[in-house]
This record gives sequence, structure tokens and C-alpha cells, in this order.
Amino acid sequence: MTESKRVHYETNNDVDLFVMVNDADVHKKWLSDASLPLTEVVDSLTVYTTDNGVYGHLRPASKALAETELGTSDDYQQIAEILRNGTLLS
Repeated sequence: MTESKRVHYETNNDVDLFVMVNDADVHKKWLSDASLPLTEVVDSLTVYTTDNGVYGHLRPASKALAETELGTSDDYQQIAEILRNGTLLS
């Protein structure tokens, strides 16, 4: 079984947001074919943040924080934005 990996997205306000992907190869495939369901790409439909930078302890981001930083209240759009424009961390 592969270990989940973080996709990091730094917002314009220097807020670190993350999603967890199940498999780096599936994430790469989704980037070229977004018809693949997000539920097959991410560990959960949760946006995370930390208090201590990129490698800090993850905690779910509040709905208000995610909406403010990503410009939408739609969970799927938030996650897609992070997947598309974030960086896969090793």
C-alpha cells in the first residue's frame, strides 16, 4: 500500500493549504484527465492547514478559511484548485 502524500498550496495571503492524495501517479493522471473522480485521487474531501508551515501537523481548515483563501465554498472546487496549482510534496 502506498503512503498518502501532501499536495501543498500557498495562497496569496501566505496561508498553507493541503489535500492528501492516495497515489502520486493517480494525481498525475488526474492533472491530464480531470474526468477522473476526485474521490479516486484524494484521501478525503478535506482541505487541511497547519500552524507550523509546510511540514507541520495537519488539521482540517475551517470552512471560512478555505472559502476566503480559495474563493469558493464548493469543496470539490477547493480541492481541484489545490490539486491543479499545488505542489506534490515528497
